[in-house]
Amino acid sequence: MGEHEDLVRKLGTMPDRVAELVAGLDEEALRRRPAEGEWSMTEVCGHLVEDARTWQERFMLMTTQADPYLKRYDPEAGVRERGYQGAAIEKTMDEFRRVRGQTIELLSGLSPEGWERAGRHWSEGQVTIAGACSIALEHAESHLEQLRELREKATQQRPGVS
Repeated sequence: MGEHEDLVRKLGTMPDRVAELVAGLDEEALRRRPAEGEWSMTEVCGHLVEDARTWQERFMLMTTQADPYLKRYDPEAGVRERGYQGAAIEKTMDEFRRVRGQTIELLSGLSPEGWERAGRHWSEGQVTIAGACSIALEHAESHLEQLRELREKATQQRPGVS
């Protein structure tokens, strides 16, 4: 499997990996914020949707424009404005799968030259589509670890949940 196919595969598995971490938890556990100002599991999932949506938009810009500026977005505002804390986790996960599926479709159709198209990321500077995929994956992996920790805390507080 080539590098680009591997990136697409890893991006494509992210919604299922997240779903495994939230499976079997009740609404209380999913919505519990570990501390003031920190996200609950539902909010982390919502952030992953917003992040996937942002990267999808960035990939579209990179495939259709020459050297576009990839602007910053406010992750707190996205989670708050879309009301993920009160949303059903199933709906959030369906949206994650939908958005990520569109991204996978776009990336799967790229030629080798298409993967080298670039944009100017607000903090990373010049980045190719392949490089941007790596950034997106690294970010998502950090939130998978956050979800693992939140799940562990939730299952310790509620014996019998695995």
